[in-house]
Amino acid sequence: MKLPGPCIPRKVMYLSAGNFPSRAANTIQVAKMAAAYKRLLPSLEVVTLSGIRERPEHHSAEIQRWYGLGSDLPVRSLPFRPQQKSLFFDEEYRPPRWFYSAAAFYAKWQGADLVFTRKAETAYVTVRLGIDTILEIHIPPSMVPNEKIFSVLRNSSHLKALVVVADSLRDQYLHLGFSEETIVLEHDGVDLQQYHSLPEKREIRAKLGLPLTRNICIYTGHLYRDRGIETLLEAARGLPEVQFLLVGGWESDITWYRNLSDTMKLSNVSFLGFKKQSEIPLYQAAADVLVMQYSDKTAHANRCSPLKLFEYMASGSPIVSTDLSTLSGILRHRENCLLTPPDSPEYLTSSILELLENRELAQSLASSAKKTVEYFSWDARACRVLDNARISVAWRNEVHS
Repeated sequence: MKLPGPCIPRKVMYLSAGNFPSRAANTIQVAKMAAAYKRLLPSLEVVTLSGIRERPEHHSAEIQRWYGLGSDLPVRSLPFRPQQKSLFFDEEYRPPRWFYSAAAFYAKWQGADLVFTRKAETAYVTVRLGIDTILEIHIPPSMVPNEKIFSVLRNSSHLKALVVVADSLRDQYLHLGFSEETIVLEHDGVDLQQYHSLPEKREIRAKLGLPLTRNICIYTGHLYRDRGIETLLEAARGLPEVQFLLVGGWESDITWYRNLSDTMKLSNVSFLGFKKQSEIPLYQAAADVLVMQYSDKTAHANRCSPLKLFEYMASGSPIVSTDLSTLSGILRHRENCLLTPPDSPEYLTSSILELLENRELAQSLASSAKKTVEYFSWDARACRVLDNARISVAWRNEVHS
């Protein structure tokens, strides 16, 4: 049940999963949304796990640069992992389950009256402690280990919103008994400020050491096995005159696909490795074509809301994407992108070639995508979530005055 009127929180915390900061894409989303919420609710702090030596509190500028944030994001850490030696968690790290409860009790101890979290296990504890909670969840109910969690959440007046990123997730949580009033459907977003006032393409390429005159096709993001990288490599084989750059990925995945590329004798494919979030807009804006070619074998094809999609749309470069049902309301074939069937190197090749040969079409699609993505800024998303949760953002004018 919702409060009859907007509530005005005085102490706000974003309770992370305990792996903040790291290279993981979910922590990028956490950083961006936490920063957007903080612009509306200035008392917000992010809570995470840490070691004893390198605590996030002492590295705020580094975290700000890493995630490409326009302002400082305060982080408070619980130094309960003494074996952690570095500031950033590595790719294999999985936070201990006890941290989810520990973070909730810490929030209660600190007097938080509103928390954000992406862990249902954390929300389960915070609502029982009487703390107003906004839970954002990107996984289906079947992936949460304890059914009791949802029984408590859906019957708690302290759950102010359940934020999901896909229609399929919304339907599943409605079926579980959550009310339409509680569920907020919001796709992921983009930090539009990172894409404002970017240099010209030629200047960017010179800065990054990329070919100035050669056609370049770029993919940014992780290189997981369901990302259709094999399809992209097949397309590269069919377009030897085009340079293909893959930006991102864990070292193990880079090694796997670099070996595959070598086996295929592809001289026009380069793996550039992981880049800071603040550098990604430059690579995306340097592209003649950006590609996002998910495989239909991906387990979350019906619930994904890829960050790279919204970044691509903001970059001003034309997009070729897999036609995913979950993105049908955002991507429109020949209106703001070219859509191809999954796992089809022939269609991917022909679509890339069409955009390279038809610059007028490429520019039209890119311009339309930039207009579409304005709705999906992190700031606008944060406002809509808080409005749905009936959380007052009256402080916003004070922050910006």
